[in-house]
Amino acid sequence: MDLIQRSKEDNEIQSFVLEAPWFKSSKSLCVYVSCATLQEVDTSRILSECLCSPAKVGYTEVRKKLYVPHVEDRKCNMRMLKISSINDLVASSTNILEPAPVDCDGNECEDAMQASNPVDLFIIPGNLFILPVHHLQQGP
Repeated sequence: MDLIQRSKEDNEIQSFVLEAPWFKSSKSLCVYVSCATLQEVDTSRILSECLCSPAKVGYTEVRKKLYVPHVEDRKCNMRMLKISSINDLVASSTNILEPAPVDCDGNECEDAMQASNPVDLFIIPGNLFILPVHHLQQGP
């Protein structure tokens, strides 16, 4: 697929997600950072929207909590760590953006598994998904 077509399709997918009521009402999300090398659907607009736009809870607006994966080891074990800015992401050894375990102030990043409220929505880009719940990925 050429770059123009790919960009058009990425934008259509992201627009669909961003306009969906289930996205707009979500308060806590886990969103994978897409990897162009793996030809995954771009998630950059979704990440930016999560960091910039609040979710509506009743009549009040609450900023969305955004968690992204941090790979722990060569076996691809990971934790979902909270970020508050795109600047919290750094390139890993595989050149995929992910959060450092501690923020720029030296504080440990919140893990989704220890969060006081559950995650509402997971957004996982991928080329192929098979049951039970596996997706084609880079790595060993």
